[in-house]
Amino acid sequence: MAAPEKNYMMVAAFAASVICCLIGTGVFLHLATSTIDEQQEQETNLAQRLQEEENASQALKKKLVDLEEEMSQKKRLLEAESTQNEASRKGEEELRRLESMAARFGEIILSVNRKIAILRGQLDSLQKEHAESGVFREDTRRKLEAANAEHRRLVSERNALLQKSKENQKVYSVTSLNEGGALRTRPAVFVECRANEVIVQPLGKRFNFQKGNEEEAAFLTMVKSTRYVVFLIRPDGFESFRRYRNLVLSKNRLTKDPVDIGFEPVNGDWILTYPGERRQTFAKGGEL
Repeated sequence: MAAPEKNYMMVAAFAASVICCLIGTGVFLHLATSTIDEQQEQETNLAQRLQEEENASQALKKKLVDLEEEMSQKKRLLEAESTQNEASRKGEEELRRLESMAARFGEIILSVNRKIAILRGQLDSLQKEHAESGVFREDTRRKLEAANAEHRRLVSERNALLQKSKENQKVYSVTSLNEGGALRTRPAVFVECRANEVIVQPLGKRFNFQKGNEEEAAFLTMVKSTRYVVFLIRPDGFESFRRYRNLVLSKNRLTKDPVDIGFEPVNGDWILTYPGERRQTFAKGGEL
């Protein structure tokens, strides 16, 4: 009877190792469901896990066949030793244990097969998603290249237009506008006349004749810093010129120290340069 008991112990040890293997397989399946950031790594890992699960399933099936064969052997032994009650009882208990283990193995195999099906579906989904993302990236790359090419073309056109505009611009010093040379020999305040406003240069101070008496008083204060004001009249600035010249003339009639008035028409696209330092209230003749 020592030999059958030894066989029973070997079967029990073998079953324990199988359970450990199944536990390890369950842990592996749990780890297989974790998220991996990179799609190609996910695909590779899923494919590898799928293969391992299939291998584990095949191994379990083989073990199940071995168990069934062992069960048949045990049945034959029980029939041969039916006269020995104690041995028969132990054999029946071992047989029931093996049957229970075989049932558990069957359930585990079904679970593994279900997980294999899930993993296969995930792998197919990832492969499809990877293929679609590749098409999207390629389409985006082509659109980006086309947009960059269009941007470069527009920048080139803009630079060409700017260059052409610079070449067509004319720059004049205000001291060279009048032939008599008065602007070179005496200090002057320059008033650039535009539509609805005048600009005292070179300060860049703007006055709008629609804003009332405070604007007019501030303008006259700046003009009185010298005794000579020169109106530079842009094509759209004649109305502004008339209003502010009349304002200076009205002030002159009320004082014994009038301000001299000069004027020069200038084109709308001319760039004017002024003598003197910035933030100086008037320009000294002859300085550039």
